[in-house]
Amino acid sequence: MFRKILLAVVAGIGFCGSTSIAQAGDAKQQVQELFNEEAKLRDSKKYVEAMEVLKKILEVEPRNSWAFSEAAWLLNENKQYELAMAHAEQAIEFNINNSDAWRELGYSLMMLNRYSEASKALTTAVQKNPRNWHAHDYLIESYEKMGKFNAAATARASRDSELAKARAEEAAKVTAEGE
Repeated sequence: MFRKILLAVVAGIGFCGSTSIAQAGDAKQQVQELFNEEAKLRDSKKYVEAMEVLKKILEVEPRNSWAFSEAAWLLNENKQYELAMAHAEQAIEFNINNSDAWRELGYSLMMLNRYSEASKALTTAVQKNPRNWHAHDYLIESYEKMGKFNAAATARASRDSELAKARAEEAAKVTAEGE
């Protein structure tokens, strides 16, 4: 069971006055290495260990939106939707353009049968990143759960259009590399 630790970590850490550029570079490298470690643990479904790594990231960067959105994903996977919502909202507070955080917020809301709110969060996720495929799929599902089948069809068409663009861009890239 995950603990309500990430929000507590952020609340308990104050900001340092000034840091040197070298320290900032070291911290950035450390955070990147920790994210790589977290991704491996997440992919291996070692969610408790992945959450521990996210805590370490937030000790270094207490306002790291991506760490909060990753935590929201892990909590959603563990069916802790209320806690996932809190982490997604914190991620959004730190970076309103974090499409993954909007997606995780929408997913949490959808799992709590709050479909109207979910569709708003998921629409925002898709607007922030039109290639956030899971956000598209969850948006379609939330519309269907509300019985808004025309809206679901429109969302599906939007997803399919973005997918076609992505495939065309990839094909053009492969063709260009082959020349």
